[in-house]
Amino acid sequence: MFMAFMWLCVCIAGGVAAGSVEFMQTTLTAAATDTDTTLYLRTTEGLPSCGVVTIEDENIAYGAKTATTLTGTLASPLTCGAQDTTAAAHAAGTAVTTVPGSLINLSAEYSVATITDTSGIQAFIAAPRPSSGC
Repeated sequence: MFMAFMWLCVCIAGGVAAGSVEFMQTTLTAAATDTDTTLYLRTTEGLPSCGVVTIEDENIAYGAKTATTLTGTLASPLTCGAQDTTAAAHAAGTAVTTVPGSLINLSAEYSVATITDTSGIQAFIAAPRPSSGC
């Protein structure tokens, strides 16, 4: 487990040093409900073409973006309440940020996941991301 942790630290540090991993923050330009299929943002610059963002305590997965919106696709719809968070409404002007776990995946060029139960981590998985990054 220690080696896996060290590998992640080196990947993240290398990505940050190379300038390929950034913490990104923007704001909602319109209120969002817990069932929206599009999020309207000031900008999506700095976000990957698909991924997960955080608004307050909620993670939202998206499958596509434009210069000012996050949306979904047929295969990867916009999903409110992703990653075991609770879908909620958010006011215009609320901060939208990248998710720390997404930064790990971006810097490592792998999709990194853990499988857990109540006793703790049971498995650590790292699989190469497809060329689309999604």
